[in-house]
Amino acid sequence: MRMVAAVVHPSTTAFGFDVSENLSIISTEMGILSNTLSLLNTIMGSDCSWPNYKHPDFLFKTDGYKGMYMPIMVNNGDLSPEDDKPMLIAEFHTLHTQSLFCLANRLLERISCQSDVNIQNNGQEVSQFKTVCTERSLTPDGESGDAKVKQSSVLTNCKHMGANVVLKKAKSIRDQQRTVLEALVHLYVEQKHPGFVPKLHFIAFTADKTLVVCSEQVSSPSVYDFVTKMLPETEQAKNCALQTMVSSVCRALITVQKSNFTHRDLHTSNVFYDHHNDKITLIDFDWSCIEITGKNVSVPRFLYDTSREIYGCNKSVDMCIFIRNLVNNVMCTTALRQLSFFKTTLLTIMENYENECKLMLCRKFASEKEKDAAFQLYRSSTEDETIYTEYGHNYALRRLGDEAVEFEYRQGYFEWKSMVPENIKCFIETGHFLPGRDFR
Repeated sequence: MRMVAAVVHPSTTAFGFDVSENLSIISTEMGILSNTLSLLNTIMGSDCSWPNYKHPDFLFKTDGYKGMYMPIMVNNGDLSPEDDKPMLIAEFHTLHTQSLFCLANRLLERISCQSDVNIQNNGQEVSQFKTVCTERSLTPDGESGDAKVKQSSVLTNCKHMGANVVLKKAKSIRDQQRTVLEALVHLYVEQKHPGFVPKLHFIAFTADKTLVVCSEQVSSPSVYDFVTKMLPETEQAKNCALQTMVSSVCRALITVQKSNFTHRDLHTSNVFYDHHNDKITLIDFDWSCIEITGKNVSVPRFLYDTSREIYGCNKSVDMCIFIRNLVNNVMCTTALRQLSFFKTTLLTIMENYENECKLMLCRKFASEKEKDAAFQLYRSSTEDETIYTEYGHNYALRRLGDEAVEFEYRQGYFEWKSMVPENIKCFIETGHFLPGRDFR
């Protein structure tokens, strides 16, 4: 199949129009309403600036906050009394999150007025900008075949203008809303830090109204693949490679955080590492948040409390998720567990982090809400979930079981001085934490 090498981009942005003129709709009101609705309750549209929900009568009434949780007092009557129990505040809409989904609907409406994407599954020449060939596409797991490819919401190894690209597809309204918000975050991160994210080519609908996002496919391996399959043979070289990689991740985060960008799902499969050029690329922004013209733009998720302004500028949560996941990757291989970088660097970083949590969660807080949240987080990591027994993150991780991945997202309620990328970079490169950030 012959691919055309270059075509002039038909618009100023991947959206085909200036998205900035729509950002005024974003509300900065973060508080939970006395009558609120679940994030899972799809906003179908808006009438006179108020959203129209798919299930408008499914209201939750609350009597204020209790730390990370909201005591549910009354709902629409569909639930039994025993189901009326405290739920995470992050599971519910604020005026801010409502406005984000209204923004998503407005962007989707504008996109629907643009030309459709043409997806081909044959060997024809690809000569137009919004034409993609999926003839040899794969699922993220590397599977091929018409049935597997058709069912997958993400396709790799597609062809666009002679290069490999990734297609992300969304059919339901809720998935399209999240996808267009993800593309918006991607667009602004790329504009501010083009070297750290894949190029976003376009976002468009197909003829059958499936939303498609087309972006550059990164050729370098993920950190997960690099660590588990591609490390050098000698122990010394392995230690050096791991140290260089983690230091590079820290430098990349220090750079993108200058724009108040938080990835919020930075596991090792979402970080790609070109070890030949020591280059980091971040992918997948469907949990991410970035500040644009003084307002947070994010994909609202149930583990991040959007009633707090810090939700968009927490500088430690990404390294908490990344280092925890990296430790788990290394722990799966006996040879890697013996490396000095693992035993004296990674485990020391996690020990310092755990010690800070133990100390900080017991201090006095200015607000009652933060005090309650700290108490809840502290108890979740003790032996018997009381304040009287031993504290340790492993207690919470074991208790969460299959949901252990949620631990660091919940910890992201606070920013941890020990886990900001500047502190980890300093320790990796000098053997010392920054002043005031060593909690051992």
